[in-house]
Amino acid sequence: MDTCIICNDDIQNGSKTVELREKGSIGINNASIERGDTIVARSGQLVHLHCRRSYVNPLVIKGLKRKSTSPAPLATPPTLRSEKQFSFQEDCLFCGNSTIETTAKRKLFDVHAVQTTEFQTTVEQICIERKDEWATEVKGRIEFARDLHAVDALYHSSCSTNFRTGKNVPQLFSPKSDKSQIKRGRPNTNDQHFLKVLDFLEDNDDEQLTIKDLVDRMKALCGDEAYSQPYMKQKVQEHYGSSILITELNGKQNVVTFRQTASTIIHNFYKESQLKKSDEDSKLFLLKTAAALIKSEIRSMPVDKNYYPSNNDILSHEKHIPESLAVFLKILFSEKDASLIISSIGQAIMQATRPRLVIEPLQLGLAIQMHHMFGSRFLVDTLSNMGFCSSYSEVQKFETSAVISKQENTSNHYDESHCLQYVADNVDHNLCTVDGNNTFHGMGIISCITPGIEKAPIHIPRLDVTTEEILACGQINMYYYNADKHKGFASLKFPELQSLKGRVFNNSWRIDALRHVTRQLKSPIPEWSGTMQMFQKGSSTGVSDVTFLPMIDLNPSDMSCIYSTLMFVSKQASRQGRTPVITFDQPLYWKSIMITSGEECSNIIVRLGGFHTQMSFLGSIGRIMSGSGLKEVLELIYAPNAVTHMLYGKAVSRAVRGFMLVDTALHTLMTNEIFGHNVLEEHENEINHSPSIEHPLLTEACEIYEHLQEEKISLQDALESQTLQAIQELLQKKRNELKQSRTSKLWLSFLDMVAILKRFLIAERTGIGCYIYQH
Repeated sequence: MDTCIICNDDIQNGSKTVELREKGSIGINNASIERGDTIVARSGQLVHLHCRRSYVNPLVIKGLKRKSTSPAPLATPPTLRSEKQFSFQEDCLFCGNSTIETTAKRKLFDVHAVQTTEFQTTVEQICIERKDEWATEVKGRIEFARDLHAVDALYHSSCSTNFRTGKNVPQLFSPKSDKSQIKRGRPNTNDQHFLKVLDFLEDNDDEQLTIKDLVDRMKALCGDEAYSQPYMKQKVQEHYGSSILITELNGKQNVVTFRQTASTIIHNFYKESQLKKSDEDSKLFLLKTAAALIKSEIRSMPVDKNYYPSNNDILSHEKHIPESLAVFLKILFSEKDASLIISSIGQAIMQATRPRLVIEPLQLGLAIQMHHMFGSRFLVDTLSNMGFCSSYSEVQKFETSAVISKQENTSNHYDESHCLQYVADNVDHNLCTVDGNNTFHGMGIISCITPGIEKAPIHIPRLDVTTEEILACGQINMYYYNADKHKGFASLKFPELQSLKGRVFNNSWRIDALRHVTRQLKSPIPEWSGTMQMFQKGSSTGVSDVTFLPMIDLNPSDMSCIYSTLMFVSKQASRQGRTPVITFDQPLYWKSIMITSGEECSNIIVRLGGFHTQMSFLGSIGRIMSGSGLKEVLELIYAPNAVTHMLYGKAVSRAVRGFMLVDTALHTLMTNEIFGHNVLEEHENEINHSPSIEHPLLTEACEIYEHLQEEKISLQDALESQTLQAIQELLQKKRNELKQSRTSKLWLSFLDMVAILKRFLIAERTGIGCYIYQH
């Protein structure tokens, strides 16, 4: 009859058997040596499966060694392990006691069987979290069984509950101890370490410590003897009671926060005030109580660091400080209107009180403003260290989060009252490098919406953005321009604009005649720009919204770069259901016209930038009038170097004003000859004068001017008046006479060019130019 070499029982007694292989036999032989037995196993032998697992179990061997090395028998039985051999079908998985025995009161207890693998996974995770003796015991049983459901493991319901919640073995199943045994539970050293952890919590009350942080702190003090997270949470709640709050905050679980209400602070103050103290101690304690009240109210304010403050939060800055702090600061400051100062200092105090929980609007706004104005990390971090603004790293985080948020909210749709156009030009970013490399020269693109849209406050989420995400937001597809495929200017046609024939868009430029004849009769009167602003009526389009779009890191003059820009703008406009309109400067304009003359980009309207058109036209005026004396006339007002730039068209604003002054002077000479009077010499040094008016047209002209100022007549009525038409006829007749002289003809051409400049400015500022391009 074959027997099991471990238990010496019949191999065919009904228990499961297993045939030993080389690895299994080596394991039994090693266990025999550790146990001090003489069992020798060989490959091919049959043994009971249960006997083999129990024999090679390292926990059982460890227990036998401890018993053999102990000089005296234990005064008490083991705390968690039963003296008899453990059986999964009869004993509790957690406490090791029998599941079929009854208590002393003959009351049966609930017993359950392991039925799912999730149960085993959960218990293994709890063993890792607890890291105590009980967890080690349970983990050893699970590793021995491999599959609790397969071995029909049983457990007590109360044992499972205590094990999961971080408690000890239920007293019902705990081993009996005599009076000489030491007190059960955690050693006193752990209690001392726990008190040190509480001291650490109170000293670092920044509302960011979690239960896990406290457990880690205790592990640093006592190692593996530290409490588990569930038990630490229980002990902290038992110690502080209702004065502490453990909840989720800003995505963190089990954040520990002290709760100190105003009633408790006042109650403590009343108790302390009953004690006899010196005046200095009473004053100090009163100040501490006031600070505690303000700090308590600061902590009671709702916070959300997941989103950055919006524009409205910065404007309504007074709402972001508690009432007690606002009252305290108002008492300190004596200025009548110190709301901004109070809000700034108050938010700085709140930021310093709760540095990890809040981002105050004024603190963030000042940091962003300093970054945009100076671009100095040293400046922003210095102000941040002094408590005046947010840190430079927070500004960078805000900018990257804003890029991602803006990319997700670009689906704005505009109605027919809005004009959408794009502008592209070269962008230079010249860094101060030693060798001149690593500079940027590319194509920049912006979109302009007129009139601007009143947008709702945007709450930008505070995100951890990677470089890859930033690059993905700023990508523009590159398109290679094939010159052979595109015909260029060969297919460009200039059809006649039939719809614009005979149509007058704006004849307000004719009011110049009225200004010229009344200028010397009514003084002072504004120049051309002021006169147009005074007489023109109507609603303004308002400020436009300008949005920066991604840049293209290519040479802007490259045809592929311009082609890629046009394709990108076309796709952006099609998303809004609009015709793509883009403005270039002169060097890029003719290249873009060459590209759009083909069929692929024929839907794109390319405009020459008004500013560059104006520059070129001013330069042409200076070129034509060179040597005529215009330079010498302008040098009476402007510096010689400035006049040179004006005639080249570089100093645009000065050139426009200077040319119009010369235009006014020439028209004044013409009107003096027409109407036969000269008030220039008589009143040369007078500012306000009222000369005698003999000509009836001049009298009527002054009346029309006064009526326009007083809004008694409309601009259209003034333009259609017989008086103004008669004055224009006289001016035209005088021009025809002056054309007989070559010098006069040159200066008359100057007047015609200035008149064209005025019409161009009217078209640009009233939107007529955009209308002409679209039609």
